Amino acid sequence: MNSFSDFLKRIPEGDRKVTRLVKVKVKGRDKARDDKFFNCEQEHEDNYVAKQYGKNRQAVSDFLAKKCEDGTISYSTHKKVYALIKEELGLTN
Repeated sequence: MNSFSDFLKRIPEGDRKVTRLVKVKVKGRDKARDDKFFNCEQEHEDNYVAKQYGKNRQAVSDFLAKKCEDGTISYSTHKKVYALIKEELGLTN
């Protein structure tokens, strides 16, 4: 799909109920988004956090996988995840 209008063409005309379209651009690290819950089931969550630790990316990724597996960071905010990384791995982003 190249555009929203292409997407709409795939929806039967009677089912289209779009009241408005809002385009949002996010640059850099968004604190409001960071404070939302970390989702262990989504790979991009791991990538988003781990890539902020540069050369320690793989160590952080492995750490996150382990903590997701044992339930330590289930339903945790990103802020709490960063604090746990700092506390247990001694790393800051």
